[in-house]
Amino acid sequence: MLRLLFWSSAGLLVYVYFGYPVLIYLLSRLRKGNRHSLPAPPEWPRVSIIIPVHNEERWISRKIENALALDYPSDRVQIFVASDGCTDNTVAIAKQYSDRGVTVNHRADRSGKMGTLNRTIPDVPGDVILITDCNAILGPDTLRMLMRHFQDPSVGCVTGEKVCLPTDSSASEGEGSYWRYEGWIKGSEDRFYSCLGGYGQVLAVRRSLFPHIPGASDDFYVPMRILISTGKRVVYEPRAKARIPAARTLKQELQRKIRTHLSLF
Repeated sequence: MLRLLFWSSAGLLVYVYFGYPVLIYLLSRLRKGNRHSLPAPPEWPRVSIIIPVHNEERWISRKIENALALDYPSDRVQIFVASDGCTDNTVAIAKQYSDRGVTVNHRADRSGKMGTLNRTIPDVPGDVILITDCNAILGPDTLRMLMRHFQDPSVGCVTGEKVCLPTDSSASEGEGSYWRYEGWIKGSEDRFYSCLGGYGQVLAVRRSLFPHIPGASDDFYVPMRILISTGKRVVYEPRAKARIPAARTLKQELQRKIRTHLSLF
């Protein structure tokens, strides 16, 4: 019995990490056409960019400047900085951009990233919500690459590509390879029908479909909930890139993973 359980568990692990990626790639090859060759829409959707933050004084100015520089009609986009119990200078720095249309939503008590999104999203006006992390730098054409997919009424969510900026550490090389592998899987899922998840660094969602998020990761729960409850597809757009600094050491990466998962609650 124990032997059967062992080999069943081992087989499941092999399928998850190798079998499923190969299977979805082969299935994706059966699909014809290119759904990504969409023209610009006659009118770009209104976008609310939400930047959830907790003590991000190191990154916040660079992030806001990056968001303001995106190549998108200025009258169709608004930027919201959602502070989750910041105790450093993050809020003060963000408020310096209020005359450039940046709204700061601050709450002193901490509720985690999911709680921050749950309280912020109902009050923003955009047709589409773009969630992006504070340390992620978006390419200038990111919004246009993402938003053109929402012309298709079968699309409920679009995610871009997560790119790790390399360092001299072998830890960052491994992290970069992992995310490239993830991107390859998402590309196969997209070609076949729909992705099963996204990246919280660059995740665009129809506001009307955005669900209340329980204690779960937004980049997994939101796409899956939309796909299961509405049948709307989740699209992977690799031209919309979010660049993040890779971990310099394995210890730093472990600490980041722990902080990320603890912030869910």
